[in-house]
Parts: sequence; structure tokens; C-alpha cells
Amino acid sequence: MIRVVLTVVVAVALVAAARPAVHDARTARATAALDRVTVDLTRAGTALARTATPVPRHVAGARRRVELTVPPPSPTRAAVHRLRLRCRGPRGIVITARVGGVRRRVTARFPVQVALGPRLARDGDTGAAVSARVSVVTLRLWRHDGRPTLVVTEDSSTVPGPPTPCWGSSSAA
Repeated sequence: MIRVVLTVVVAVALVAAARPAVHDARTARATAALDRVTVDLTRAGTALARTATPVPRHVAGARRRVELTVPPPSPTRAAVHRLRLRCRGPRGIVITARVGGVRRRVTARFPVQVALGPRLARDGDTGAAVSARVSVVTLRLWRHDGRPTLVVTEDSSTVPGPPTPCWGSSSAA
């Protein structure tokens, strides 16, 4: 009887000691997934800016579709909640999310100025939550105010309305 009790006590102590390490590993895997989203967005935007010619807004020019894939929570990966895209200065987009209960921020930088499409910049807010586990955004290279501008919009086959420039936003930093 004492052996059984001692075995249970030791097992509980081992699980309690390992729990912080398991939590850290789950959070690290989810953070790596968030980093992959940033890398995918940066690569697509940079490639478009370097290879395409900027066109006026009403012209359907070159575009890149990017899937922002957020994997579901699992025993080995923490949950990722509230993925948001926001302006970060004139040439960046910050991606924020809650990973394992902690707010994480990563920034995608581009070689040209950036603007968010009308659906991503609602109500004067230069950012919007990306719903679902997989969301698709479209990157377009437009000529805005005489300068090449990478415009990030929700995926759509139609040409969206005027973008909200990141260089004039209150959240630009």
C-alpha cells in the first residue's frame, strides 16, 4: 500500500515539474506558426514590389494571394486567437495575436509603402481581425499619390475601394 501511494506521489510531482516545460513548448510551436505567417506575407509582398509595375487603383494589375494559416490548438501547440493586421509605419504591417494567453507581435517589412484595403481598415481603425483558421489576403501593387504602394486587402475577385495608407495612420510608429 505504501508503494502505491509513494508511486502516485512521485508521478504527480513529475507531472507538475514537467508542466511549465510542456506549456513553453506548446507556446513556442504556436509562435513559430505566427512567424511563418509573417515570412509568407513578407516574401509575397517583396516579390510583388520587385517584379510588378504599379498600376492605378481601377486597373487590375499583378497580385499575390497569401494564405494566413493559423493551425488549430493541439496537445503540442497552444491556441492562436485574434490574429490582426495593423499598420506599422509607412512600410510595415504588424501582425498581432494571442498565443497561449500572451499577446505576441511580429512585423512584416516591405520595400515600398503599405496601405490596408477598405475592409481591413474599418471605422477609422487601421487593422481588422482575420477570422477563421485560414484566411486569404490579396496583395496588389498600386500607384497611390504618385508612389508605388503595396495594398493588402481581403481576398476578392473585384477591385476594392480606396485604401487606407499606413503612412498617415495614427497607429503608425
